Amino acid sequence: MSHASEMQDLVDRWQVSGLTQRAFANQEGMAYSRFQYWRRRVLEAERRKPAKRLAAPIQLDLVRVVPDAEPARSALPFELHTSSGLSLSVPVGFDELELHRLLDVLAAC
Repeated sequence: MSHASEMQDLVDRWQVSGLTQRAFANQEGMAYSRFQYWRRRVLEAERRKPAKRLAAPIQLDLVRVVPDAEPARSALPFELHTSSGLSLSVPVGFDELELHRLLDVLAAC
């Protein structure tokens, strides 16, 4: 396995971990700055790839936004729930590159 694919695997595991970048890097025994470097490289490379088409289009329903009255909850992931029961959890640490990647995928549907 190449170093780049190892770093891709590392970033994939972080994305599903629910941990902050710093906590994940610490858990992996990696310097936070090194993790940030590789995360940025992996996400930029993914963003340059053509979006994959899904077998069936996704239809987004009306999404109800509920304002967060508790400031302490800002450390929790964002969650979107549609009226049809679909949900999307966005982990803490979701940054601009990841947002662009998500929007690219949704635009391709």
